[in-house]
This record gives sequence, structure tokens and C-alpha cells, in this order.
Amino acid sequence: MLLEPSVIVFYVHDIQVSREFYQSLLGMLPDKNSPDFCSFKLSSGMSFALKANYNIIPPVDSTQGNGELAFTVGSNKKVDELFALWQSMRVDIILPTQQISFGYTFVAHDPDGNRLRVVSLRSS
Repeated sequence: MLLEPSVIVFYVHDIQVSREFYQSLLGMLPDKNSPDFCSFKLSSGMSFALKANYNIIPPVDSTQGNGELAFTVGSNKKVDELFALWQSMRVDIILPTQQISFGYTFVAHDPDGNRLRVVSLRSS
């Protein structure tokens, strides 16, 4: 049996702040929206969701680490373009553009400290 994920969920402190951040970052409106949840239907068919961390069963252990949402793009030039765009949007960049073992990348934080990585897997 093949089991494929259909939704990525980030637990967030302030749903309104995070909703506005991701609306701007993704360039789309949520397809589902409530006071403690919203989701964005991606062109791949997968959904990216935000859920208020005060309303999670079972409760979240705050000592556990957060994950990373990666955006794979087709060229190093696109990485540079998104880096410039995100800087202009005042996104919190924690790793500037650089070549690392698996590609050309940069990393940012969302308002809750979740990591957002943009990466080109090409060598140039």
C-alpha cells in the first residue's frame, strides 16, 4: 500500500498573523478558513494548513522541534529572485543564499519560527 501525505500542518501561535504571512508568501488565499484553522490548496493537490496551537488534541509539547517547509525551484537564479523578494517582504532570513551539499539555498523563519527553505537542486 502506497501512503502519500495530503496535508502539511504547522501549529501556530497567532492564526491571523500566520494566515496573512502565508497569503503574502504563497500569493494565494486560503481555501478553508476558521478562527483557529486555515488551509491553502496547492497546485500539486496537497494542502498546506495552519492550526492554532491552543486548540490541538493532544496538546503540543513545546520542547519538540519544529520542521521545515521546503520549496524546490528550477534554478539558482530563481533562488536569488525569491531571496530578494522575501527580503523586500521583511521575511526573517536566517541563512542567506549559499551553495551547500545538496543545492543552492536560503532559509527563513515564519512568524512562529518554522523554517522555510528555498532550494535549487541544480549545480548552476
